[in-house]
Amino acid sequence: MKKTGIAIIMLFLIVMSCKKESDMYSFFRQTHPQNLKTLVDGEFYSWAAADSAVILADYFLNIQGEITSYGDSIIAYGHCWSKDNANPSIGHDFDTTYNLSIFPNNSSTYLSYLSNLEADTEYNIRSFAIFGDAQGNPVDTGYNPVVSKISTLPAINEWFEQFGDARPNAGGRFDAVAFNFGDTIFFGSGSSGETQLNNDLYMFDPSTGIWEAMDTQLDKIEGPARGNGESVMQATGFALSWEGVVPGDIKKSIFIGLGDYFGEDIREDKSKKFIQYDLIEKRWVQQTDFYGFRRSNAVSFTIGDKAYVGTGKGHVLLFDWWVFDPAAEWDGDNNTIGWQPIDPPGGTEVGRTGAVAFSMNGRGYFGLGRTNDGFLNDFWEFRPTGDGTKGTWKRLADFPGEPRQNAAAFSVGTQGFIGTGDNIIGDMEGGVGAYSGEIFSDVYRYDPFNNRWTAAGDVRDYTLDKLINIDNPKKVTRASGFSGRTIEYGFIGFGMIPEADPRAQDDYWKYQPWQGGVTQ
Repeated sequence: MKKTGIAIIMLFLIVMSCKKESDMYSFFRQTHPQNLKTLVDGEFYSWAAADSAVILADYFLNIQGEITSYGDSIIAYGHCWSKDNANPSIGHDFDTTYNLSIFPNNSSTYLSYLSNLEADTEYNIRSFAIFGDAQGNPVDTGYNPVVSKISTLPAINEWFEQFGDARPNAGGRFDAVAFNFGDTIFFGSGSSGETQLNNDLYMFDPSTGIWEAMDTQLDKIEGPARGNGESVMQATGFALSWEGVVPGDIKKSIFIGLGDYFGEDIREDKSKKFIQYDLIEKRWVQQTDFYGFRRSNAVSFTIGDKAYVGTGKGHVLLFDWWVFDPAAEWDGDNNTIGWQPIDPPGGTEVGRTGAVAFSMNGRGYFGLGRTNDGFLNDFWEFRPTGDGTKGTWKRLADFPGEPRQNAAAFSVGTQGFIGTGDNIIGDMEGGVGAYSGEIFSDVYRYDPFNNRWTAAGDVRDYTLDKLINIDNPKKVTRASGFSGRTIEYGFIGFGMIPEADPRAQDDYWKYQPWQGGVTQ
């Protein structure tokens, strides 16, 4: 349709709307063809997170609307939606309301977050505006005369075991390192049990669906007390892209370090080394010292061109957090300048180990684990400020499952997932009777837009699918969780079952929460 045609249609709708409540009209523009589509032509403009569709209970939809005001004072605006009511309204159905201090007397766009959406369901959606008097008191409400409709896709919510080239040929292991660079995933190291450590590393290319073994120098992650180790467990890893000294010279590398390099879990076996692999030159190029205490079982996440590393266990349980700037690290002046301390969550100086961390939506998320006093279910968000070397922590809704350590975590799109883990006290490798506590199989999803966790059971327990283990979820701890940046699934795999023989597990599962593609 030509632009003139669109203008005529919009003008006609606006004129008709002048006869509606408070002489206002709010309308949707037509959707991009690759995103959500409306059943009412030309009246809906919206898109879903990661261009995927609205798919699972409590998931959200971003909707952009536009309001045209003709002299009235608009003090609030938003959208209403309902699966039952053909004309959804404020106070009777789901709605979003955003207050205004000043609203211009011309067109203005806004964005609403629609939550509590169910899978495989049709919704009625319309925008609204609330008008007020000179003192800002509401006096009237205007609704969009056109109600748009969308249909969400069916949920999948299944685990699928991976075989062949879709699984790294790594054998059984736990306490491995796993992280991503874009959609490329890296996995390796860890323990096979009884201090049998590994120094191998694998790379997964989602475009081919194949894992390949990489050249490795993980044996160089050593500590100062006992020389080089042959391998490492409870390390941490991350990938970064940044601009080098020469403008336009983009660097891309993975970093793996810290950890326990002899497997005996004593103070002298902890490392403070990181080694770097250049993804462009495809070679190991650098070692650097972490500026905090040597440690194992630390966690990390990345935001932009910075990495954030914290907690873990050394001679005591540690609480400190550090930000790593690779551009500053190798500026030729000081090989530790890249590490700078940042405040810990809540300003607390209580150390913890066995926590989880991941990033999504330009923010970091961290929580769970154990202290010397017990197991934790707290959950925090980190927002970087300025150049990213500082930031603020905000406590979020507590993880709803049992407090635990050694859980696995990943993010898919704009949602986070945490599950498995344990609340065991004692030596898990010492056999039955050497420990007490429980291993978990439950998994939960976190929605950052509503600061809300799914209810128990809304995400299938680990390894529950329609074909395998349907009535027998797998309780595992010290497993690896990971995902890519844009792929619509995450992974949990490997890990330990203390009473099993062998204890180190070698299976690897993909979790697909929803169907990809476009809703109709």
